[in-house]
This record gives sequence, C-alpha cells and structure tokens, in this order.
Amino acid sequence: MKILLIGEVTGNTGPTNVHKSLVEYWPSCDSIRPLYSKSKILKLFEAIFKGLESDVIISCGAGWTDIIAHRLLSAFGKPVICFNHGYVPFENEINGLGYSDRTVKAIIKHLRTADLIVANSFLQENFVKKQLPECSDKVKHVCLGVKRFKQCGFEGQRENIVAVSGGTRPIKANEIVAKAVSILRDRGVDCSLRVYGRRYSDNSSLDNLMTSAEGEYRGQVASDQFVNELRECSVFVMNSRHEPFGLSALDAIEAGCSLLLSTNCGIAEVMSIQGSDVVKNCEDPIEVADKIEGLLRAPNSKRLFDSIDFDECSWTKTAETLRNYCAEVLG
Repeated sequence: MKILLIGEVTGNTGPTNVHKSLVEYWPSCDSIRPLYSKSKILKLFEAIFKGLESDVIISCGAGWTDIIAHRLLSAFGKPVICFNHGYVPFENEINGLGYSDRTVKAIIKHLRTADLIVANSFLQENFVKKQLPECSDKVKHVCLGVKRFKQCGFEGQRENIVAVSGGTRPIKANEIVAKAVSILRDRGVDCSLRVYGRRYSDNSSLDNLMTSAEGEYRGQVASDQFVNELRECSVFVMNSRHEPFGLSALDAIEAGCSLLLSTNCGIAEVMSIQGSDVVKNCEDPIEVADKIEGLLRAPNSKRLFDSIDFDECSWTKTAETLRNYCAEVLG
C-alpha cells in the first residue's frame, strides 16, 4: 500500500512525535509518506499531489489542509482515515481556542465523512463515540506506542516539588493542583509547584494561586530538559479534565517521579494503576492534596514503571494496527 500521512513531522510536540514514530515503525512492505512543505498553500498542494498517488489517506489533524485535502481526495475515491489526537470542538470550548462556528462545523464534517476515525486510546474512542454517536460504528482506536526507556536511579533526596504540564490550558485543571499544593502548605507540608508549558491563555484562577502554592512557571522546555528537571521533583500530576493519551506522564516515570492521574487520562491504559495513583474527581482540590501527600510518603514510580509491558505497547504494534485499519478501508 501507498499511504499519505497528513501531519507534522518536524518539531517536538506530542502529536508531531507520534507522527514521526508512525513513519519510523511503519511496516516496510508499504510506502508511507508525510508532508514536508512549510507554508499552508504548498502543504495543501503537496497533500493533493501525493494523495492522488496514494491508496489511503491518514489525516492527523483538523486544519484546513486536512479538511480541503480530504474533500478533494475523497472525490477521487481515496479512502480517508481521521487519526484523532483530540476532539477539537470540545477543546475549542473548554480552552477558548477561538475557532469560529464555521470552522467547528467543518471539523465535525471532516470526522463524519471519514471512512474511519481512529482514536489514540480506548478512552478517546469512547469520548468520540459520545460526541458523535452517529459515527459509533466507524470509530476505533490504537494505543499509542511507548518507546522502551530506562528509569533513572533513586539516589539522594528529592525535593517536595509537585510538577504539572500543559501550562495554563483550562483542560489540564492545573489550577486545581495549585489549590491542592496551597492546601498542603496550609497543613504544614513543605512543598511547591512547577508549571511546565506555554501560557496559552489567561487563567486567572491559576495565576492567583501561584503565590500561595509557591509556584513557578517554567515555560515550554525540550524533552530532555523536561525529564532532567523532573528528576528534582517528587510528584507529577496529570489532573486533566480530558487527556486522550498523555505522553508527558511517561517522562515523569522515566525521571523516577511519582505519578498522579485523573480518571480522564488515556495513558493509564499502558500501566497497572491502583487507587492511590488516581484522582476520582479532578475538580476536588482536597482529594488531589490527599493523593499528593500519600505519594510523598509512598512513591509509586518504580511500581508503575515495572507494570509497563513494552513489548505489548510497542510502536511496532501501534503501526501494524493502524496499517490493518488502512487495509480494512481499502476493502
């Protein structure tokens, strides 16, 4: 088969790293080609040209390049799979991304008219089915691959630093974590907060709590630097209101940092999670504070690392599964 992958393969974002891994581990019996053009118009022309030569199109985004290429190539009988990193209409609403109603409707049509929608976790598959029940019969998932890594040593005393990623995005619920750290400090627990990621939008709830949480914005950092800095931290919290997968949780485990997840995180599917590792109500700062305090006393990083079956959740298996979906839409 000849596969066109419409998705970024340069940079260091979560989706970009996924696309690079798919290309790297795709079965050698096929030809899979991503897009390399920088400008939007050149990228669209590249998508159409390569798409006409391809058997299946994998659209990894919801931008106008994906949408227009989908419409044109479908008219030429090319099957299109929408690889779903996240449900943009929901993210637009909760994060205030500013997409117009016209754009949101175009994105929904992009999904509805696809031959198959493939989510990046079982959690995300179920989420998309609830949002688009009329598409339930054509929504499937692959579990994103996990590259084998070694966990860093546990020598020395870590500081009671609680880390989060995702910056100021409301979907991350980092203001709840900041409130939880403030509660712990009021209890006499000497701890502080680090917030990684961009300041995408105003989040006054988080800004107002940074002082009482002894908080610090660290900004967007490279992956290696992120792991190195997490080695100084005790607990990484992913308290997301919705997290289709959550690759940064694996960075935390690699760094030997304890991990606390909300029940809304797809990354839990690659580990054996216990009750002490999970926040049932991501809006409850007291529960978050209690769970953080428990992990400061009884770290879980080594246990979670030992529970990952790297062979079962390899990128080779992920690419093979997606490849099988491509063969399926070809009939």
